[in-house]
Amino acid sequence: MVGRRIYGSGGCSLIVLGKDVGEYTIISQISLAHAPVIVSANRTNGWADLILQVRGGGILQGYYAVLQFDGNSYPTNPTVSPAKVLREKVKSIAYMSNADKADAGIRRRP
Repeated sequence: MVGRRIYGSGGCSLIVLGKDVGEYTIISQISLAHAPVIVSANRTNGWADLILQVRGGGILQGYYAVLQFDGNSYPTNPTVSPAKVLREKVKSIAYMSNADKADAGIRRRP
């Protein structure tokens, strides 16, 4: 989610949805997320690992963190364990690469 009301210097909220029998359910709510959302080719417990950039909010040296699915959800924050610092290159695809811009994304109607 991107917007002035939910975006701070540490990042935005990221919601991971799962689809089951035609309905979407919330799998994880992750705070302090920055675009792009990077989906790794590596999988843990059947779900792709997520890679998020950690920056802002007082962090002087930015880095990338890997969030792995534990069988129920992803870590709720890329800055603390069980999220891990990305230490090697991995095959991946970046999504929402311009979502840090105020006019990016899909507008929600009230």
